[in-house]
Amino acid sequence: MSAGTPYFTAVWGYDDSGTSYSNHTNEARRRKGTSFALFDDAADLLIIGDEDRFDLAYFDIDTAGSLGDLTWQYWNGSAWVAFIPSLADLEGNDEENEYDFSEDGAELFLDLPSWATKVYADNDRQPDSTSRYYIRATPASVATSPTVKMIRKRSYNAYCSPAEVYEFLNLRWTAGAFTSATTPSLAAVENIIHRRQSFIDRMTRKSWRPNIAYEYHDFNLAGVAMKKKPVIDVLKVEIWNGTSWENRTQGRNEEWFFMPNTNKINFSRLFLLPARFTGLNRGYYGAGIGEFSNAVRVKYLFGRNRLTDELEGDTIKDAAIKLATIDLLTHHDYTKILTTGVNSVDIQTKIMTWQEETTNTLQSLRSWETF
Repeated sequence: MSAGTPYFTAVWGYDDSGTSYSNHTNEARRRKGTSFALFDDAADLLIIGDEDRFDLAYFDIDTAGSLGDLTWQYWNGSAWVAFIPSLADLEGNDEENEYDFSEDGAELFLDLPSWATKVYADNDRQPDSTSRYYIRATPASVATSPTVKMIRKRSYNAYCSPAEVYEFLNLRWTAGAFTSATTPSLAAVENIIHRRQSFIDRMTRKSWRPNIAYEYHDFNLAGVAMKKKPVIDVLKVEIWNGTSWENRTQGRNEEWFFMPNTNKINFSRLFLLPARFTGLNRGYYGAGIGEFSNAVRVKYLFGRNRLTDELEGDTIKDAAIKLATIDLLTHHDYTKILTTGVNSVDIQTKIMTWQEETTNTLQSLRSWETF
């Protein structure tokens, strides 16, 4: 499987009352496919899984759900462990809300100690017996069941895979890959790649994986431009009315619409906002920029898709492989298992060459910042 694929290989529902599974894996891949319902009753499960680790799931909702508190769990190798996901702690999420299936959005899974693969065999009716990393969610109560059009993931290793690093190193292990028994282990190599991805994002001021962001803007009749690019999907636009945040409706014939090529939200209509003084002694009440600063709150997803970015996708993959390899060769002794020859370049020279190549690559991809 290629690094960075956006699809889960398992999206299942579990009906607790009927003790039966429903397989939504193919439906969850298509935005315009048939929507499917989740959580008919309390104690029903949504189960998402993949052979590779993932740290974000995002949901395209058709019918908004109304659910009680959600319990999230992961498998630690011997038991299902309840955990608190990370969206509430994301910078800008000042309401500290977890994702609750009431709207389009995403949830983060950033710290899952000892997360292990599992063959999901709680009974003999599960959709398949493939070993995967699984996360599952269940509500305490259900007032309205959500229906979902699409569920996608962010791979833990989105820019390259441990197998691609192994191939680049040209190692001679009989195992043919990093495993739990090698030094470094497969998990250690995955963590190295994950750290290198963050370095690439920081150096280029871009991202080739989905990220969720909250931003605040002053109201502007001409619209507002998101700071992080490219925007994948605008999840919510709210305006502060002086007392609370009002959720506004998307659509050219509604209240706002998104222009993908400009990463800009345009307002379809003028809002009646509290007055702002236009001079020292005179003010007005009506459509305009309003009285309050940072009166627009936007939640959105941003990031390129590395697999479909024909101009820069493979370049980022190459940089990630080389950065991970530099890290490995700097901290581990591979002299006995590296393939070498009489005319081979020594390891230190290779490291210096890769460092120079990746530095130049990331500098060339660096985007401009406006303030």
